[in-house]
Amino acid sequence: MSDRAKWQQYGQLREELRNEPYQALLRKLQERGFPRHFSNWDEVIETMKSEALQGAEGDAVLRPILGSLRGKDAPHGRNVLMVLFWPALVSISRQKRHWETDDDERWQCVTLTFLELLSRIDVRPRPRRYAQKIYNDTLYHLHEHFTRVWKQERREVGLDANGDEGLLAGESPDYAMVDQRDIQEVETRRLRSYMERGRINERDFRLLVETRVHPKTVAEYARETGQDYQTAKKRRQRAEAALSENPWRAE
Repeated sequence: MSDRAKWQQYGQLREELRNEPYQALLRKLQERGFPRHFSNWDEVIETMKSEALQGAEGDAVLRPILGSLRGKDAPHGRNVLMVLFWPALVSISRQKRHWETDDDERWQCVTLTFLELLSRIDVRPRPRRYAQKIYNDTLYHLHEHFTRVWKQERREVGLDANGDEGLLAGESPDYAMVDQRDIQEVETRRLRSYMERGRINERDFRLLVETRVHPKTVAEYARETGQDYQTAKKRRQRAEAALSENPWRAE
């Protein structure tokens, strides 16, 4: 996704914050310590630029929002935080181009990492510096994600070169006691339902069936179908992402 597309998406999400459910959230938060001089989220966003967000007033803004993420207001609270941290997330995505060269994939990983960590932040033992913690945690967990990806890539390339998958170290062979055909049929039906609902196309369906349902690496699938390994890997990652609900819009 280009920077222009990212900021268009930002504008759409910011527009959503002008709707009544978000105004209701603001009023509710102001009953819990959120600064009362803000009359709408646009004022909050314009005031809470990078430096301000890291200061004492930023803590006063972030603490109630983070506290709301454990209840029914969580989807709206996450979207507010997404808008507030958008410039920082764009910056992280630019800085870490060497971790993932595909801009769409990298941006998706950055935003999903950010959204996932929000629910793990406990404000009770931490009185301040919420913005710095969120930024640092996003970088930390993003690096953890890519470390797993890099290890898997090395494993798949190695397996492809050796032509023998074998058992992973420490893996128990007890799986033979399970009727694998039943498991495979259930998973195949589930993936087919996603295809029928338009979440993935037929090509993605075949790729996921071969590499998730059957014991086949992406490298093996790419070789058998005459595809480039990196292209197949990116397609699989995007297909996996398509199976998740859109995290941008609150229901």
